[in-house]
Amino acid sequence: MVEATRASDVGCTWRFVADPRPEGGLAGLLSRDFPKVAHLFPGDPRDPSAWARRSLWLADGWVGAHGGAQAAGLHRRELARALAGYLARLGAPERALAEARRIGDPATVVVVTGQQAGFLTGPAYTVYKAATAVRLARQKEAELGRPVVPVFWIASEDHDYEEARVAWALESGRRLTPFALPPGPKLRSVGSLPIPPAAERLVAEFLSLSEAPPDGWAATTVRTTLARSRTLGEWFARQMLELFGEEGLVVLDPMEPGIRRLAAPALARAAEELDRVLAALADGEAAVRALGLRPQMRMAPDDLHLFRYEGGRRLALRREGERATTRAGEWSAALADLPGAIRSEPERFSPGAALRPLVQDWLLPSLAQVVGPGEAAYLPEVRPAYGAIGLEPPLWAPRLATTVVWPEWARAADEEGLALAELASGSLRRERLKARLSELDGVDVEAAFDRAREAVDAVYAELEGRLSGVSPHLAEIGRANRRRVEWQLDYFERKALAHQRRAHRRLWRRWEELGSVLAPGGGPQDRVVNAYALFGRFPRACLARLLFEAPLPPERSFAVLDAGRSPS
Repeated sequence: MVEATRASDVGCTWRFVADPRPEGGLAGLLSRDFPKVAHLFPGDPRDPSAWARRSLWLADGWVGAHGGAQAAGLHRRELARALAGYLARLGAPERALAEARRIGDPATVVVVTGQQAGFLTGPAYTVYKAATAVRLARQKEAELGRPVVPVFWIASEDHDYEEARVAWALESGRRLTPFALPPGPKLRSVGSLPIPPAAERLVAEFLSLSEAPPDGWAATTVRTTLARSRTLGEWFARQMLELFGEEGLVVLDPMEPGIRRLAAPALARAAEELDRVLAALADGEAAVRALGLRPQMRMAPDDLHLFRYEGGRRLALRREGERATTRAGEWSAALADLPGAIRSEPERFSPGAALRPLVQDWLLPSLAQVVGPGEAAYLPEVRPAYGAIGLEPPLWAPRLATTVVWPEWARAADEEGLALAELASGSLRRERLKARLSELDGVDVEAAFDRAREAVDAVYAELEGRLSGVSPHLAEIGRANRRRVEWQLDYFERKALAHQRRAHRRLWRRWEELGSVLAPGGGPQDRVVNAYALFGRFPRACLARLLFEAPLPPERSFAVLDAGRSPS
């Protein structure tokens, strides 16, 4: 990636505006009210002493979990060799290779993050996670005085292909358009799937719709990595290295044979302590429920949180008495034999979402994990299970969270007199639009109908009072008649609002389009829109400058590209 300091050469200047929209759930509490959830998290990532404590534990506890300094040292050296070999096969830059080799040093710790191998890297938050890991690694290396390496864990084992195969583009900078790889086989790890022949055509259409120059950095990155790759996991890894390899990011694929072998002892240990692990997971779920929040992990009583590969399919294992078995009976073994099976055939087993963090933080000397809101919501449920295999969880640090605002979007907001937060909030946008239309038409349609309903209520109340002495049956007849009148008023109001919207369709459509690109579906932009779609039309330095200058959490921000200078 082009150094951010060069960004000014091409006229990229970002202006950051605070985004007041609060994050919900546990992720919001982590940022806004840490004391309330302190018992669920390993430490407050804003507290320097928490980082120092974790650093000290890695020098003692992590080493002890591996059987002492000699065994931990051997593990590190083998891990560094496996990572460096994998990166070399991908043609990684020397900076990434050097960082991988540093993991063999007993003093080195890592800041890890990760995501599934999504089409065109998936939503923009994938890129934001990687950038946050790089920034935190640099920052903590300076503060702690020890080597800190950024690592990106590709969730290549994940078999949710339906989610991974879609990337969202921005058509003419106004409309969200999905691009999807063709449907594929079910229960297959996404990272191992061959790249479909349609990928090249879809990439061309995606880039064209996103207005990325055909000879620009986005097109070059995507096409050159595609040409050199066989599987979706390999293609994803090459893209991440192209974007962040020069920044020192180490990419890790847990399906690599050398990595599987090194991770197998952690998975086998979890199988040995299965009852303790399952009880701890239940405790974690109960702790989240006690806060009035809904647990994120769907944990069935018979779920072992392990997968077995059979015929290339990734099949969930469940407990049936004293046996572990796949749901359709393709494979079965005594629970007592499960740890030995994992050690002897590590390539046949894979952790589920509940065990993957334990395997990750046994394999890596993790100082911290960079997490998104989803992970911040489910990791507290996993936290108690760490102790079952002799580990403590790393700090969980929120990823960069920013909403990109193109120059034309910022100009449109200014022309309409709208704050960015108003555009990005569906409720605020509707309130402002209602006020604007009322000003243009000289009538507040909703208020007019509210007054009409009040008048109807008053009329019927008076009639019911006057007629009560005529017959007791008139009260029920009056209520039924009133409901019919209210239904007619509702119908009349809907029609009036529809006609008002049609009369001002251009204004309504403009506001809705602006809202949809800033908050697709009402949610954060970075959870939907692809990074190439957001940045591909601009010089690469614009992306670099944003990623390395945007405020890190707990601050959320709107990143407004300077409209006074042309970035293209």
